[in-house]
Amino acid sequence: MTMRSLIAILFSAILLTVTGCAGLVAPSADPATAEASAQTDRADESAKAGAAREERATEKDVRDFLTSDMVYEALAGELSLQRKQLEVAYSHLYRAAELARDAQAAERAMKVAMMAQDQAAAQAAGELWLEIEPDNLQALQLATVLAMRGDDDARVQDYLAAIIVKGDAEERDGFIDAMSATLQDKDHDKAAQAMGRLAESYPRRAEGPYTLALMASMREDYASAEEQVRRALEIAPGMPRAVGLLARIRIARDDKEGALEILRQGVEDAPEEAMLRASLARILVEEERIEEAYQQYQALVELNPDDHDSRFVLGVLALQLERRDEARQWFEQLYQQGVKRNQAAFYLGWLAEEADEVERAMEWYTRVEQGETHGDARMRAARLIADQDLEAAREILQRLRGGAASRDEELRIIQVEASLLAEHADNDAVYDFYARALETYPGESELLYARAMFAVSVDNIAMLEEDLRRILEQDPDHADALNALGYTLADRTERFDEAYQYIKRAHELNPESPAILDSMGWVLYRLGNLEESLEYLRQAYELSEDAEIASHYGEVLWFSGDKAMAREVWEKAREAEPESDYLRKTLERIDP
Repeated sequence: MTMRSLIAILFSAILLTVTGCAGLVAPSADPATAEASAQTDRADESAKAGAAREERATEKDVRDFLTSDMVYEALAGELSLQRKQLEVAYSHLYRAAELARDAQAAERAMKVAMMAQDQAAAQAAGELWLEIEPDNLQALQLATVLAMRGDDDARVQDYLAAIIVKGDAEERDGFIDAMSATLQDKDHDKAAQAMGRLAESYPRRAEGPYTLALMASMREDYASAEEQVRRALEIAPGMPRAVGLLARIRIARDDKEGALEILRQGVEDAPEEAMLRASLARILVEEERIEEAYQQYQALVELNPDDHDSRFVLGVLALQLERRDEARQWFEQLYQQGVKRNQAAFYLGWLAEEADEVERAMEWYTRVEQGETHGDARMRAARLIADQDLEAAREILQRLRGGAASRDEELRIIQVEASLLAEHADNDAVYDFYARALETYPGESELLYARAMFAVSVDNIAMLEEDLRRILEQDPDHADALNALGYTLADRTERFDEAYQYIKRAHELNPESPAILDSMGWVLYRLGNLEESLEYLRQAYELSEDAEIASHYGEVLWFSGDKAMAREVWEKAREAEPESDYLRKTLERIDP
């Protein structure tokens, strides 16, 4: 070990029983950018290397260097710290650092003084630390914080300038390091002022206004942020980080179109900048511009063939675009490369199922070994088997149920098994299954609601009413139960006034629900109020072009005299859902 690092070794032996001084200066709790966090992490790593600052030395070197005063001061400082005598501890630790010229001892003294809220002592220890290690980033950052707290603007600027010089020497963004230092002070206005003066000292450096834009974004002062980032782009046109930040600011200001234009131009100017292209692709997905997003993700994979996340997104987007062969290729590539294998296998199983390749689908589903898609894969496999062997399908589900990680997951599996019974067994088997499930989970609303929906599908209105009323006894504001009960009474009985009250309450609870808007329109139609009915149904149809909603909307349009519009609505629904029994029965009844 080196002579001076002996003090560090002495400290570490004592530190096994001392924890009070660790992390005396907490990192800023403010939201920071990824790059600021990354640079701070690297600075922390540099600080942690303090115990290994110098090379080994011979025992003779150590004996020649070590004095009784050094040992005394170090031990006395640590013992005082254990006793929470902070002022005494600081005095001894500072003296040990001074005698040994040891940076770690100076750092420790500085942090003890900060814990004691002794500004002058902390500054003195910080100055000593910087004398010993003038380019230590953590020392410079902590010294900046102390100078800011002491309103010593000149020192603040000196320390920040030193951080910039260090960043330049190490080819890193010193402005981000400087920002991280100023943000450790709770007064973020003061931090912004300090960084503003620093930026003025470097008028030709785009990093200055860029960092000011970051800080303004953190404060949600987007007007100032945009002004600063545009200034950065004037100094360095096309600066990728600044282009990306400007786009984020436009999004924060509710201008996604503006953000898209900025990113499109950025990608055109710098086609190799993956960060800009990825940002553009994500916004395009959010805006449901799937074709354009697909092209951008393809370009990302071309730029970086190891970008497996983009490859996965391409598979999902290809499904949305109904390019199933392309989707299959993307997922097969991922599976073959051993990346995201469970998700890839699930989607490959789904693609095979859609193509009626049952054996192939089963093969892929069984390859989903874990993860979020494991349960879904097993349930889909059970559905495929049920056509040939219902009991085998139920065995799969029961094993899955036995390993369910939560109550919600088990309830979902129960409902899948109930649906298989509804498709492949008689009604009594379904009722018996729900009865046993409700013995396990008495009064469970999800099970009661599911049984009610099965009951109405087989015209058992009494059972539906009983189950939904049980739910409402437990939760009078259960909007789905209110809506289902009201709609069924309006559609299957002549208890229209009672139905209206249930639906009215459901609408008060959830006024934006297309299902509830549809129910309100339908009950008003049954009550003879066509004009008001039409308004609710129009709202429902605008939110969802579901075949049942389209059936109702078309019927009220028809009997309101707008037969051309009714035919248009029905035809569109028939094209979208050609198998809809409800629509078919509506058209047969009206015979347009």
